[in-house]
Amino acid sequence: MKDELDVALKRLRQDGKEESEQLFSSLLATYPDQRDHLYRKRSLVFAELELFDEAVQDRQAIIDCGQQTIGDLYFSGEYALQAGDFVAARRYFDQVIERASGGDPYYLGSSRLLAALASYQLHEDERCRAYLQPVEDDTEILWLKGFDRVTKQMMIEALNRDR
Repeated sequence: MKDELDVALKRLRQDGKEESEQLFSSLLATYPDQRDHLYRKRSLVFAELELFDEAVQDRQAIIDCGQQTIGDLYFSGEYALQAGDFVAARRYFDQVIERASGGDPYYLGSSRLLAALASYQLHEDERCRAYLQPVEDDTEILWLKGFDRVTKQMMIEALNRDR
């Protein structure tokens, strides 16, 4: 499967979604027990190509099959945020926050910060402040397309300056 997947991902990078769709359909039919893995890999390439709507769709396909991890929810939120779908992004981050509250501080802090960013983009200042309140001061996000470095302090300054 690895070699076939590598060929499909290479084709996606070089020729685009339409040209690679038949290869992925074939992989999904041949390896139905590996759907989550195939969708995860393809979503990463979609994100690399800045096709964020498609990346969200692939992560959502994993969620729809009930095979999601907390990472799938988190990356769905990141991709939705970068696609400009702030409502969907916040919905995904809320699910991560709920799941991570008892365990994973990385996903928890990052999800709260990005849920605050989504709320800020939606002009929901009080909700933004509520998400920010428990975020550690050193939490930062550096890799989002369309956004500079995102920190708690920058979000608070933007709230105080803009509104």
